[in-house]
Amino acid sequence: MALCILSSCAIAENTQSYTISPETEYVLVQSDLLSSQQGRISSFDKNGKEIQHANITFQDGGYIAVDKNRDFYVAGERGNDNVIFTRGKAQFFHQLDERDRSGATAIYLDETTSYASMNGTFSQEDGYYTLFVARDRKTNKTLYQTRIPLYAYSILEYHNDIYTLGDNQSAITNNAVVSILDKKTGKIKKTHHFKEYTGITDAYVYKNMLFVVVQRNYDPFEYEIMRWNEGNLVPLDETYISHADEGIKINVADDIIYGMEESRILP
Repeated sequence: MALCILSSCAIAENTQSYTISPETEYVLVQSDLLSSQQGRISSFDKNGKEIQHANITFQDGGYIAVDKNRDFYVAGERGNDNVIFTRGKAQFFHQLDERDRSGATAIYLDETTSYASMNGTFSQEDGYYTLFVARDRKTNKTLYQTRIPLYAYSILEYHNDIYTLGDNQSAITNNAVVSILDKKTGKIKKTHHFKEYTGITDAYVYKNMLFVVVQRNYDPFEYEIMRWNEGNLVPLDETYISHADEGIKINVADDIIYGMEESRILP
């Protein structure tokens, strides 16, 4: 499904990933990576005019983050290397050990640090353990790395902690997982499992509220946008459900919540 949040723009249906930054009125689009291993990342102004672009090559992935200074990073996998781009150029290549050579799954930026999760080890019983890595953006030095008990689809900062959100992908009990990390040390403070849901595909902070996209079912696909409340997932006053086969992305601006199929005013 196509999505347009600007006054004159369109995101192609073959888009694999995108992100939106209300601070800079930026949209980043990356497409065709999974089919041809060739992609293009573009940034647009508020009128839909392309500002800059870069051609990129991944075998899989393509996860985008943008900061308020208009730096943007794309994390993914090229062969067995995890790649992060900034302003369209490769910033660093980092090859992890044999157990963690499956590429990046999510990325988040603050002014000084990049935070990325790397697809890690898997067992039938426990599901995924992802390697979470924080690096200094100027020196590229690793500040810390932590193993988190989930396959992370989203990383963000909320109430001065780092939230990693996704699912454990266990063959026995697949459920949504949120791990909260100390921002300075990477130590896990709390991990929440939501057995009534099969995963979390995206998250967004707006006006001190954390919204998450919860996957409720696999067959048929069913997703709902909910609000985080002290470790609980709370339905919005008006139910927002999508049946898109690849999930939905969420963005909030000017009290309007946006998804892949529709938008509406927040309660």
